[in-house]
Amino acid sequence: MKKFMSQVSLCINAALVCSLLMPGKLNAQAQSNDTFKIGIAVTTRHLMELVEPVFAKTNPSTPVTSKIDETGNVVDAVIIGKASVAVTTRNLKDFEIKKSATVMGTPIGLDGLVVAVSSSVPVSNLSFEQIAGIYTGKFTNWNQVGGNDMPIFVIGRVKAYDPIQLFADFMQLDTKPLNGGIVYSEKGKNTWCTTIAFSPTTDDAALELLLQTPGAITYFPLQIFNNYHKKNKKLKALDFNGIKATNTTIASGEYFIHRRLNVMTNGTPTGVSKKFVEFMLSKKGQHLIRQAGFLSLKK
Repeated sequence: MKKFMSQVSLCINAALVCSLLMPGKLNAQAQSNDTFKIGIAVTTRHLMELVEPVFAKTNPSTPVTSKIDETGNVVDAVIIGKASVAVTTRNLKDFEIKKSATVMGTPIGLDGLVVAVSSSVPVSNLSFEQIAGIYTGKFTNWNQVGGNDMPIFVIGRVKAYDPIQLFADFMQLDTKPLNGGIVYSEKGKNTWCTTIAFSPTTDDAALELLLQTPGAITYFPLQIFNNYHKKNKKLKALDFNGIKATNTTIASGEYFIHRRLNVMTNGTPTGVSKKFVEFMLSKKGQHLIRQAGFLSLKK
């Protein structure tokens, strides 16, 4: 029995020595040798298809893995430590900051949101009031906003689709799901539109519905719209208050509906996370951002 207790004592002492040599939690060594995990918001999928292999090649000693998910989920993964960084097309929300006092975003680029119709709609420009009126049900026919006699068919998005909040925030709208679709109201007025907008789950589904439905209107991130345009899809961007959505007008802030690309980290970026942020802000990283259809922060 004494011999057994002596062996136990030796094991405990050995563990204590190891803990002194390696301060911190027991998984500290595993964490230091862990892979670099990137959370990719769906809206940045194309960008990260370009970035990930290049970054991995410049950091061959660090295994890199990634997961594509909704923006809220990839931010949450950073907060709870399941991802090293998250790449998003929006800023942090108040409830995310409440979850973690240390979570932060580093801006790496810009994007805009384009209001789009099929090319058969004879309207090229809408004002703020007209767009808000279309989504709240004030205007239901294109002849009320300078077009032909044709019913307006509003296409929204599911609540989980990140740009819906950007659109709602800029247009001063509230949204809520209803009967498989979505309805809009002027911010804070609780006067919901009586017509339910169809709510596709993806941009591709929204595009298909837009092209198949006379008089339809919806919105896309600029880089998504540009990709469709390159594929000769028959849709067009509407000017907003007379301003076209271009790289120049978005970068200057002249075009109203715009947003920031961010790298989210839980605390000031260090180690490989810092290398990743520096890469995204480097000449090569900014080139890849432009290549993906976004706007770079640096010329």
